[in-house]
Amino acid sequence: WWRPVADNAAPMLTRDRAGRFLRAQWPPLVALVATLAYAVLVIGFGLDFRPLHNDEGVTLGVASRSSALDVLRVAVDHRHGPPLHYLVVHAALVWRHDILGLRLPSALFGIVAVAVSYGFGRELLGRSGGAVVAVVTASSPITIHLGQFARGYTAMIAGAYLSAWLMLLLVRTGRA
Repeated sequence: WWRPVADNAAPMLTRDRAGRFLRAQWPPLVALVATLAYAVLVIGFGLDFRPLHNDEGVTLGVASRSSALDVLRVAVDHRHGPPLHYLVVHAALVWRHDILGLRLPSALFGIVAVAVSYGFGRELLGRSGGAVVAVVTASSPITIHLGQFARGYTAMIAGAYLSAWLMLLLVRTGRA
């Protein structure tokens, strides 16, 4: 299937192998690039240049409680919302008590949302569709904005993609 025709045939073989790899694996590679680009954009250009928004003060007020149990109690009893983001922000504020510690969990959940969106899209629309869903999620202005904003929206986006992906897997395979 392969026969060298000249001394420079080895680089051609390497290029051919790389080309076959890229053609075969382009959807997950596009999703990986979209995830990394989103991470660089959100973390590198926007976590600490804007002043604290009023809604972020709510997150700070809940997450800066003295204990994780107190954060959980206030999140559930008074904010009536999902407590995961508040608990993760609480841990981040223990690590770094500034605006970066406050906003970093939203950025990380946004990165997870982009990565998980590929799995959801792949299960729903095939490998190419998964790549498209990842690129659309990563380049969506609202996803970018929410990744730089200390609220639980990116955690909810990631959770929605993950739960929909798991549901599609369950429907397709018929087992948990």
